[in-house]
Amino acid sequence: EKKEEEEKIKKELEEEKKEEEKLRKEEEAKEKKIRDAELKAFEKQLKEEEAERKKEEQEEKKRADQQKKEEEKLEKKQRAEELKAAEKERKAEEAAKKKADQEEKKAAEKRRKEEEAARKKEEQAAKKMSPEDRARYEEAKREERARRDEEQRKQKAQKEEEQRKKKALDEEKKAAEKARKEEEKARKDEEQRKKKAADDEKK
Repeated sequence: EKKEEEEKIKKELEEEKKEEEKLRKEEEAKEKKIRDAELKAFEKQLKEEEAERKKEEQEEKKRADQQKKEEEKLEKKQRAEELKAAEKERKAEEAAKKKADQEEKKAAEKRRKEEEAARKKEEQAAKKMSPEDRARYEEAKREERARRDEEQRKQKAQKEEEQRKKKALDEEKKAAEKARKEEEKARKDEEQRKKKAADDEKK
C-alpha cells in the first residue's frame, strides 16, 4: 500500500512536471511570437522611415532642380536684357557720333566757305593796299592762321581727352558691373551651400 502511494505521488509529480514543461513551452512560444511581432513591426517602421527619407530626398532634389532651372531661366533673361540694353546703347552712341560728325562736317564746311569768302574779300582789299599795309596785312594773316591752327590743335586735344575719359569711365562701369555679378553669384552659391548643409544636418 505504501509502495502504491509512492507510485501515485511519483506519477502526480511527473504529471505536474509535464504540465509545468507544457506551460513553460507555451509561455516561450507566446514570448517568441511577441518578439517576432515586435521585430516585424520594427522592421516595418524602418522600411517606412527609409521610404519617407528617400521620398523627402527626391522631393528636395526636385525642388533644387526646379530652383536651379528657374535661376538659370532668370539669368538667361537678365543676360538677354543686358545684351539688348548694350546693343541699344551702342546704337544710340553710334547715332549720336554720326550726328555729331555730320554737324561738325557741316560746321567745318560753313567755316571753310566763310573763310573762302573772307579770303577773297581780303585779297580784293589787299590789291588796293600800299606795300607797307600789304606787308602788315600778310603778317596779321599769318598770325591769324597760327592762332586758328593752335585753336584747332587745342580742340582736337580736348576732344581726344574727353574720348579717353569716356572710354575709361565705360571700362570702369563694365568692370564694376562684372564684379557685382560675380559677387551676386558667389552670394547665391554660398546661400545654396548653407541651405544644403542645413538640410543635410536635419537628415
